[in-house]
Amino acid sequence: MSMPLAFQEYDHVVHKIQIELGDFAAPTPFKKVSIELPRGAEIIHVDNQKEIATFWYNRAVGDIPFVKRNIYMFATGQVISKNLQRMYYVGTVLFKGGDIVCHFYSGYEEGTTFGV
Repeated sequence: MSMPLAFQEYDHVVHKIQIELGDFAAPTPFKKVSIELPRGAEIIHVDNQKEIATFWYNRAVGDIPFVKRNIYMFATGQVISKNLQRMYYVGTVLFKGGDIVCHFYSGYEEGTTFGV
């Protein structure tokens, strides 16, 4: 994977954002939540931290504007619509001792054609 443009011009640091499973409330076959991350941020890992979906991301240091990004959650065996192809796989996380298995995808940040 090539380094995002912002990282070529700035030092960078890892931060995290947490999303409660209840935040993925939607009346659709999949769950979606919108978050804001610094422009050019790269999600590098997702895991269960105290039963909360936790996303670690690499971001440039400096006054970088924040942009909206959609995070999608699918259960095992759930169909991923062809209309949702503008996203990439982030990771799979087990909750409640493995009783709940969630597969997370990220949409590309607003204003980009092919993502970061």
